[in-house]
Amino acid sequence: MRTCAYPAIFEPYEDGSYVVYFPDLPGCVTQGDDLPDAMRMAQEALSLHLYGMDRDGDPLPPPSALTEIDIPDDLHPESSVRLVFPAQLDGLTTF
Repeated sequence: MRTCAYPAIFEPYEDGSYVVYFPDLPGCVTQGDDLPDAMRMAQEALSLHLYGMDRDGDPLPPPSALTEIDIPDDLHPESSVRLVFPAQLDGLTTF
């Protein structure tokens, strides 16, 4: 399998936690207690989402360029877009 990064929107909350959305992968959403935790959770969520799509025979969408991602106006003004690589998960074929 190929390894590629997908852009994700990291939205901070006042308690220091983050919610992470993958615009190219509807339904792939996660959260973390802080930014490092959110990044780990994003890598895991991305891996599992891609794994499920591959197992179901669904085509994997090509990742958008960072410059193509617009942060919706209704999200926190300090939201950011970052590239996320899939995590290496024991027992799963990774991408």
